[in-house]
Amino acid sequence: MIPLLPLSALLLLSLSLSFLVTPVFALLENRTIDDSYGDSITGKKVIYKPQAWNDQSCPGCAIHPATSGAFNKTYTAATYHPTIGSISIEMEFKGIAIWIYFILPNNAGDQITTLCMANFTLDGRLSGYFEHRPDMGTTATLYNQLVYFQTGLNSTDHKLLISTSGVDESVFISFDYAVYTTEATSTQNTSTSSANFPSSTPSQVDKPGFGANTARSTATSTAQPSKSTLGPGTVGGIVGGIVGGIVIVVFILLLFLIRRCRPRRHQRTAIKSKWISWPTNPTYVWQDTHGRTFSLDSAHNIIFQDRPPPFEIHHRDQLVS
Repeated sequence: MIPLLPLSALLLLSLSLSFLVTPVFALLENRTIDDSYGDSITGKKVIYKPQAWNDQSCPGCAIHPATSGAFNKTYTAATYHPTIGSISIEMEFKGIAIWIYFILPNNAGDQITTLCMANFTLDGRLSGYFEHRPDMGTTATLYNQLVYFQTGLNSTDHKLLISTSGVDESVFISFDYAVYTTEATSTQNTSTSSANFPSSTPSQVDKPGFGANTARSTATSTAQPSKSTLGPGTVGGIVGGIVGGIVIVVFILLLFLIRRCRPRRHQRTAIKSKWISWPTNPTYVWQDTHGRTFSLDSAHNIIFQDRPPPFEIHHRDQLVS
């Protein structure tokens, strides 16, 4: 038989193992993709095609949104005409959700295009369409406008393409920034650039017949990404609770097995005294709680019988030790 370890040693071993098995928590983290500076963590830049795009420093552009309202005080914009072919914005990210923000002007003057239309293709599949028709009764510019979002993605690399492919009107597109949610380890820095998430969203209209698989970008205020990083209170807390529960269950099972395997101490057995008639010489015999029959010699030593006597047992019971 394999010798059992002392109880104290087994307890120490189980506690040591619980500290050695340290789970890696998956934290959810919001990151930004700026129009000019790119990804806030990886530094990967946005790709603009063709050479029709200009930033906030454009001297000959007719529309000049205030940089104070733009994220990181930058934006990249272009005016599209059907005769020049499609213009596009391409970005890559690894995460489970993404949000796209535009700057939307209204009335910027006569003969100045402020209509905004764009379609969104995620991983090669058309997944959204956005349209904003300007309010010609105001010159106010709308900032931090959520124009597209997608959640519930697999935590893998994704490619998002924003384009005017199929648009048959002149439109103005001003890209400000994107926010995406990704997974990070517990030891990783979770500092990100702070984005001013809007409390409301612009008007959006479906464009009939714009592709068989066109899905409207139903961006709402409830679909905004969280301003703060989702820390150990979310995924990490759940994982930690599960691991802690497993350790406790293993500890209880270990205690149970130890108690089962330890040799039992001899316990005093309750014995029933019964009067049994013997053929020749009446005497006292005894039965223990398991029904085994024995007698006592002159020194009061217990002598077990090979089998219970086949005689009648009369009433006269008492407990002795």
